[in-house]
Amino acid sequence: MIKIIFLLQKGLKFFRRNFKNNLTSIISIMTILLLLNIIGTLIYSTNHFFNEISKIESIRIYLKNSDNDTVENIIKTLKKLEGISDIKYFSSKEAYESLKNNKEITEYIRLIPQDLFPEYIDTKIKDNFRDLNYIYKLKENIEQLSGVLKTSVGESWIISFAKIKFAINFFFIILVIFISLSVASIVYNMIKLNMYKFKREIKILSLVGATKSFIIVPIILSSILESIISFLFSGIIAFIIINFIINKSLLSLGIIFILLPPLSYLIIYFTIFIILISLFSYISASSFLKRSGSIYDL
Repeated sequence: MIKIIFLLQKGLKFFRRNFKNNLTSIISIMTILLLLNIIGTLIYSTNHFFNEISKIESIRIYLKNSDNDTVENIIKTLKKLEGISDIKYFSSKEAYESLKNNKEITEYIRLIPQDLFPEYIDTKIKDNFRDLNYIYKLKENIEQLSGVLKTSVGESWIISFAKIKFAINFFFIILVIFISLSVASIVYNMIKLNMYKFKREIKILSLVGATKSFIIVPIILSSILESIISFLFSGIIAFIIINFIINKSLLSLGIIFILLPPLSYLIIYFTIFIILISLFSYISASSFLKRSGSIYDL
């Protein structure tokens, strides 16, 4: 316990001695994290948006014919299926009228004879049954019913949204990789410069029998403190930009699109960041000791 406290004190001392010299590196890491925070928030918001609009709320069932007995039998069977709430039958005329009254439909569609419009049954899906896998299973069961021609849940636009989400997330993963490499490079070089500055002191410590951990742990702790400062300031600035500039502008237009990630995401993000910083710091400090001929064994 005494050793841990001593190493913490040395880490704080090393941090104070090098803070001004490392200010440029701290600002560089903060700028990189600020970019990652803003882009990450935008991508999180976009994914949330696509998830919401991709939720399947209904299944449309197209019928082979308009025989009353067939329609009634299908409706009775649908009522027995778990997850379905509202069921409404549309004849060719009702389907035509519903489409004709839609303001988003182009004029030439309104000129199509109503007899050519398919009859269908619209079914609403209960909120707690809107899992995509369950809906596709339900869709397959309905298509096996006698009198059903086909069913539709808007597959084409669901696939389109899935492709867009994949492209966005793939871009973010590539961005995170490059940002991680950039931060690793900054931390690696920052620690090497710091250790080179105190090379004589490190040599003396090694000659008097100081262990490897005694030398590098304070340096790693100092690096972690500097990175935490960068992380906190980048988070605060990102919050100000997102909450007070972007959201205020969007709210004036009546649009609420940008969402801040939940606390659990931020905790995971911070934990991974600290682990990576610790790893980069350890690699840099260890390689410096090895190349400078200092002690290398723990």
